Amino acid sequence: MENVKTVPILVEEMSSWSREVLGKWVEDDYVVETWTEIALNLDLIGDFTRGNARLESIVERIQNGQISRRLEVTTEQITPISARIYSTYRNWPDEVARKGAVLASSIADTYGIGIVAVPKPNIIGEGLRPVLAAGQIGLIITQNNPLLNMRISDENRIGNNPFAICAPGEPPFLFDGSFCSYSRHSMISLKEHADRYGTLPLGTILDANGEPTQDTEILYGLLKADRGNGSFAPLGGLKGLHMAMGMEFLSGALTGGFFGNAPGKPWGEGAVILAFSSKLFKVDAMKEQIQAYLNAFRTYPGKHSFEQRREMMERGWIEYPIEMYETFRRVSEKSGVSKPTISDSTM
Repeated sequence: MENVKTVPILVEEMSSWSREVLGKWVEDDYVVETWTEIALNLDLIGDFTRGNARLESIVERIQNGQISRRLEVTTEQITPISARIYSTYRNWPDEVARKGAVLASSIADTYGIGIVAVPKPNIIGEGLRPVLAAGQIGLIITQNNPLLNMRISDENRIGNNPFAICAPGEPPFLFDGSFCSYSRHSMISLKEHADRYGTLPLGTILDANGEPTQDTEILYGLLKADRGNGSFAPLGGLKGLHMAMGMEFLSGALTGGFFGNAPGKPWGEGAVILAFSSKLFKVDAMKEQIQAYLNAFRTYPGKHSFEQRREMMERGWIEYPIEMYETFRRVSEKSGVSKPTISDSTM
């Protein structure tokens, strides 16, 4: 991050601090551990604003009663290969998705394929880590509030519908994307944010406070104010729009969605997680074939980020923007814990 003042914090220190802060507000060890892991994974690749910087807003929302202190989920096994995980609230969606991925992977280990419906997560790719850990191929398909239109309907009825696909390897393949391009509002916000914190990942959308968000209600409101009709331009034009439309059937109609119907749709926001093991078609050499194929590429989705994480873990510390460290200080004071220590042993 050029021209951005930073402070070094040891990886272990940051992990312990995040766990301690969240533990003051959340009465669920699974949420604390999973949230901390996801946040640290993002910090390690420099995706700071989706990582531990979110703690401040999460603490505020817990205080305001917008986020529950304990994750409440119910699992329904529907067929031998499919299940549905219900959560009581919209919050902690990434933690619910992790549970769904673990279940899908477990089913796939027995039957070759596991399919689990969950509420739509925010950080899509992170939901597939349990599938990768099991050496399986994974896919998350989502659909959300309507954001796309190319005058094929009177109102927006198609979400930007993020999805992710992974395959085991060293490093693994992990693609995470959606079917929308930037709005003018988000481009301006991204430039302002980049000046302060450095470049953000492609596709990042910022809320009114300048924080990255996947909240489609926020996105829809921003776009409506910015462009009049509240619609993104779909990637790939009409073909991209039609692909996003297809996602609606797989993760909306097929799962039934969650939390009531989304605007303009007969189903609520939802996602479906699929895990595939080599047992599905008895291909014992699946992982070896994937690795041989990946070896032919100088780069591919996931390669750089996994190598960067490994490098940061071996180095032992993370360089945080100094303005972000101020958010750590504030949330530490509010939580009654010591702020993360700036390391003096990074040479």
